[in-house]
Amino acid sequence: MRIIDDKGKLFGLVNVLDLIVVIFVLLVAVSAVSHHILSAKALKGAPAKSAEGEELLLKVVYYAQPNEIAQNKNILRPGDKDIMGTATLEKIEVRPVDEKRSDIIVTIKARCHMLDGQYYYSNMSVKVGLPLTFLAPRYALRGEGADGSINVRIVDITRGE
Repeated sequence: MRIIDDKGKLFGLVNVLDLIVVIFVLLVAVSAVSHHILSAKALKGAPAKSAEGEELLLKVVYYAQPNEIAQNKNILRPGDKDIMGTATLEKIEVRPVDEKRSDIIVTIKARCHMLDGQYYYSNMSVKVGLPLTFLAPRYALRGEGADGSINVRIVDITRGE
């Protein structure tokens, strides 16, 4: 008895092409089901990301900023929004350091998202002691020194009102 006969059947029972198609369909079905099961298990353990987010008031100090920026009322104004529209400057205080520089203390109302038990604003971790960049259409509060030092810190976080 030949393995494949003159009609192309395997052991005289099944057409070889039909067998290949059936095996391929079974492999696709098994891989789709296993992918669905593994994805569901992975998502079950993944932290939920809030679609809405939560409003937090972030008190941020930008240390030793040039007075041309810090004391210019036409640049920094309460009500300024970030470029994504998810944060607003609520309050601005200027504290002179010397004749050329001032600390800028701002309160920012930001829509933050929780991920892995941590708040994030614009992909930046929100924790007391960490820097925060506020990008507005007309300016950017970054707090980076010319030497690469970070001279901005979040000093307080409270829930928005």
